[in-house]
Order: sequence, then structure tokens, then C-alpha cells
Amino acid sequence: MSTVLSQALAAAQHADTWVASTSIGYSVRMYLYFYTLSIVASCWVFYVARRLQPGFWRALLCLPVVVLQLAATPFLVDRNKAAVLVVPVCGILSLAAFKVAAFGIGRGPLALPDCPWLDNLAKFGAVLSMPIIPRQVFKISKGSNPNAISTSAPTTPAQFLYSYGCKTGGATIASTLAVWPVLPELMRHWFYALSLSLSLGAIWDFWCLSAVMFFGLDIAPSFDKPWLSSSFADYWSRRWNLTTTYMLRVLIYEPVMEGRFVPISSTASIHKSAATAATATTVGDADVLKAQTEQTEKPQIKITATAAPAPAGPEDESDAEQSPRDSSSHSHSSICSCDSSNDAKQLADQEQEDLCSKDVSGLFSDSKIVRSEDVKGGLRRQCAAVCTASNSGSSASLTGIAAASQSGKDVTQQQQREQQATAGAAVPNAKRPNRLLRRIAALQATFAFSGLWHALIFYYATGLVTYHWFTFFTVQAPIMAVEAILIKWAQSRGLLLPKPVAIFLTNFLLIVVANPLFFGPCDWSGMCTAMMNNVKEMFGFAQ
Repeated sequence: MSTVLSQALAAAQHADTWVASTSIGYSVRMYLYFYTLSIVASCWVFYVARRLQPGFWRALLCLPVVVLQLAATPFLVDRNKAAVLVVPVCGILSLAAFKVAAFGIGRGPLALPDCPWLDNLAKFGAVLSMPIIPRQVFKISKGSNPNAISTSAPTTPAQFLYSYGCKTGGATIASTLAVWPVLPELMRHWFYALSLSLSLGAIWDFWCLSAVMFFGLDIAPSFDKPWLSSSFADYWSRRWNLTTTYMLRVLIYEPVMEGRFVPISSTASIHKSAATAATATTVGDADVLKAQTEQTEKPQIKITATAAPAPAGPEDESDAEQSPRDSSSHSHSSICSCDSSNDAKQLADQEQEDLCSKDVSGLFSDSKIVRSEDVKGGLRRQCAAVCTASNSGSSASLTGIAAASQSGKDVTQQQQREQQATAGAAVPNAKRPNRLLRRIAALQATFAFSGLWHALIFYYATGLVTYHWFTFFTVQAPIMAVEAILIKWAQSRGLLLPKPVAIFLTNFLLIVVANPLFFGPCDWSGMCTAMMNNVKEMFGFAQ
């Protein structure tokens, strides 16, 4: 039996070598293995792993698929024969691995409820295997509108085809200029970056075109003119490779921010609502809803909290990476009112709504951290006073309301002063850790993970193990933190730069940082030369 198996393996290896000996056979072999891997992974996740609840055992069942997808690139692509295909193939397989890993812990586009592709194997496999994110679950951070997408983003097959053609032509021109020896090094590297973004964008648009035509999916764009970025946060969070940005957000950033791998049911509902309304609950929403259900006798108290849109992107993905210019547009307000059929009481209620809204809005918009217990205590005092005024219907009660409101405000301000006095010290009884520190940690973890992933891509493309690409991505988090501080300082003094100047500085500084850490290794490792020679061979220009 062992002899027969050995002979079968030897025959298969011989056939594989023979098929790969010709250019056409090599391409057929690569696509055959790629689609076979995609089909096997989709069936395994759809029929086996999905039977288990998100958590340890589902993640354990998904682990072999993740490892196989991350390790498959060297077996599918020979860097000596098709160097230009190493990066896109590794990127596509890695994104599929990220989706499966996120699915194992109940996150990502494969785990969200009520999505049309979850009950159809073909659509499920398309979302898993293709470098696409359905628009229904896609989210990025863009100021006050986290789901803002460029109005010029393609949505139909004709638009994706047109975008594919334009990006292919642009990538060809940029690649030619990138190797023009007359240009300065920084300018050549900028053209190389432009060529990289256009070529990857064209490949991603091709997959989006296939998903729209054959599976009827509504696909979000992958690139949004990264050369027009006005800041590092804008570049990484809202323009560059948004498909990867989304997956790194749900796989790394959100678990760190939430302090758990598997989201609770309320978190899943937040993700679902983010695709339509892009809103997130505030700190005290759970207690507020509980207070609403407990008020069964007249007068009924209604407490609602309107939160700022949920930020996105790793970035910011994504509160930490978001610039102060974006975060300043986020506002919180709470309204406290009492139901009454009496016109006079309704008038008093309206006056108190204005008072409560003004007081609580100022509390939430304060830049200092306020503990949720203080906010909820102030809300309870104000609402109790409002209800008392509504029952009495007397104008004299307005004085008591204002006093109660001021009392709650004084208490919260006292708590703020105490917290400032003990800044930097740990709070043993605090229910939530410092959110700012958690944002910074989540952002740094996201970029560190991205750095490790790109180091793997560099190894597959060159066969070299180096720290340069890992360092390039890891330093982006502190750069964006410094950038946010500088922008806030400039805003406070009215020193905002015109957008064209901001775009120029962003592109220039990105190339300056990337010159020794990203493009430098591409040059001295021979990666760029191998890719350009491979492109020339593909188009018949090799000498």
C-alpha cells in the first residue's frame, strides 16, 4: 500500500513539474491550485466551522484554513518566474485568511447576521475568497460620516471595467517613470508608490467586477485616490487599500478596543447597525435603557443618548488615528423629558429639555474624561427634578429643577477636578480603563500586525528576512499621534494649511519615511528589478 502511495505521489509531482515547465501550463497550474484552495476553504467554513458558536472551538476549526492560505503563496507562485504576481496573490490569500480568522471569533463580513451571502455557498465563497468587502458591512472613518465613500467610487460592472482600464493605463505610465534614471530618487519612489496603488487598485477592481457580474454583490471600493491624502490618518484610514483596512480593523483593532476576542451580542448588533446608520452606543446606554423599562408609572421618564458616528479604519481604523479635525465634528447630547397631556406641563417639559440638553451636552463635549457613574448620576438627578416639575405644574418648581441640574453639574465638575489632580495614577475601582490609552494600544497593535504581514510578503517576494518593512508600518502609529497633536495645536491658533499644501506635504513626508524603510529594501534586494523585468517579459519586451 505504501509503495502504491509513493508511486502516486511521484507521478503527481512529475505531472506538476511538466505542467509548470511552460508558461501556459504554469498559469493553468497556478489558477487550478488557487481555485481548488478557495473551494475547499469555503466548503469547510460553510459546512463545518459554521456549525459551532464563535469562540475557541470554531477558531480552532478555522486555524488550518488560515495557516494553509497564509503559507500557500510560495507553492502557487515561483518568484523567479512570476515575481510580479507574488504581492497580489499573497495579498488575496492573506485577506481570505483574515476573513476566516475573524469568522472564527464571530467578526467580519462572514459572521454578521442577516447578510444575503450567508445562506448561499457560492456567494459565501466569493466573499471569503475574493479581495472584496460588501458595501452592506463596509465602514471607514471620514469625519462625521464614518461610511462616507467617494461619490466617484464605481458600483456597476461598467464603472468597475472603466476604472480597471484607467488604473491599468496609469500604472503603466507610472511604472515607466519610476525607472527613469533622470528623475531624483524621491520622485522615482513617488511614481513607484503611484504605480503600486494603481496596479493593486486595478487588480482589486477586476475582482469587484467579477463579484458584481457573477454573484450580484454590492461591493465597496478598495482604493479611494490615495495620492490625494491630506494627512497620514487620511491616507491609511480612508484611502489606501480599504479592503485590508476593514479587515485589520475587525480582526485587531476592535478586539483590543473591546478587551475581548469574541464580541457580545450587543456588539454584533452595533456592527449590523453600523452598515446602515453608522452609530455606536454611548457609555451609559445600557443603564439608560434599563431605566426606561423600569419607569412603568406616570410620569414616564425618557432618556435617550445620541452618540457620535462609529469611527472606522485601523486605524483610526479608529478613534485614535482620527485627526482632531474629524473628531471635533462628533457630538453627544442627552435629552430628559416627562410625558404629560397638560399644555402647561408640556411647556415646562420643553424648557427643561433645553436645560438638560445644554447641561449634558456640555458634559459630553468636554475634552476631559468623565466617568460613566458621574454622567448617569447627573442624568438621574435632572430627570427626577423634571418629573417633579411636570407633576406639580408650577413655575416655582423650575427653580428646583435648575438647582438640581446645577447640583449634578457641580458634582461632575468636582469629579473632573479630582481626576485631573490624580492624572497618571491608576484608578482601582474604575469600570473602564483609560480609553485614550486603549485607542493608542489598538492602533499600535494594528500597525504592528500589518508590519509582520508585510514582512511575510517581502520574504515571499525576495527570500530575505528583514526588519525594514515591519519598522515602516510600525512607526505609522506614533507618526499619526504626533500629527494629530500638531493639527490640534495649529487649529487652536488658526494656522490651518490649504488643502493642496496639506496634500503635497503628506505625499512628500510619506515618501521621506518610506525611502529608507520601504523602497530602499525594494531596490537593494532586487525586488523592483525582478518585477519590472517580469512585466517586460509578459509584454514581449525582453531582450
